[in-house]
Amino acid sequence: MDKDLFPVICSALNGLSRRPQKLRGQNFLVSRGIVKQIADIDTLCDDGLPRLEIGAGLASLSEILAEKPGRLDLLEIEPAFAGRLALLFADRPQTFIHNADALLFDYIGNYGDAPYIIYGNIPYNITSPLLQHLLTCGGNWQTMILMMQKEAAQRLCDGKGRDNGPLTLMLEYFGLAEICLEVARDAFYPVPAVDSAVIRIKRKEGAVNDKAFRELFAFIKAAFSLRRKTMVNSLSAAYPHFPREYWQSLLEEYGLSINERAESCSLKQFSELFDLHTSRLFHPAVQQQ
Repeated sequence: MDKDLFPVICSALNGLSRRPQKLRGQNFLVSRGIVKQIADIDTLCDDGLPRLEIGAGLASLSEILAEKPGRLDLLEIEPAFAGRLALLFADRPQTFIHNADALLFDYIGNYGDAPYIIYGNIPYNITSPLLQHLLTCGGNWQTMILMMQKEAAQRLCDGKGRDNGPLTLMLEYFGLAEICLEVARDAFYPVPAVDSAVIRIKRKEGAVNDKAFRELFAFIKAAFSLRRKTMVNSLSAAYPHFPREYWQSLLEEYGLSINERAESCSLKQFSELFDLHTSRLFHPAVQQQ
């Protein structure tokens, strides 16, 4: 594997008198070929949409994205890196630098209802909270192209059995996810302890963070609340005003075992089970059975 960006990265870090910070997940790609592959993933869905790159860092990907027409937003938490980005793209009026935390950034305030594309090299320690934040508070994104730990990518794209969970189901609710590229650990500086993968999430038409979504996922999270217990136990603990017998009869009416665990259920099953529960709320006599 070529590491042609290694001297560029080292020179940039030395110029800023900085060293990579492990706590911020600063692992920089040193292969220009891989960076270009990531930039080209959206070729088929490229409609000239605005792009936002999370964790722009030392601009390896940013410089390629900046060659494409249209607006480009670069989000970077490290002040020194953000300052360098501002200098690099000072002559490009359609590129905007945001020195901000990706977990706190106001995506809707920045884009409103406008569609856009998200890129990001996601630090391993914030993969789950950041992805959930992007799914629920990211506004009208159309495609996400995200690099993360390979094992996390596999769980999210093909979460079954013990790998199933609220975030995997939330991702399925909002979009279709696939692994587009696997990246070996030696493609980074410093070299991390794990391999990485790039996933693409294409948004499903009509998938929005509305009242129906929030109610469904409150129910799903309740079903997973006691991970080592059955769904009956989890739901009984989360909704103590419903007797245990109520949840047993609900699962039996739907066709599931009273010993079913949440990780064995699909998004479709959860949605139908929640609809059945909701219909029962309007029939108090059924609720008391």
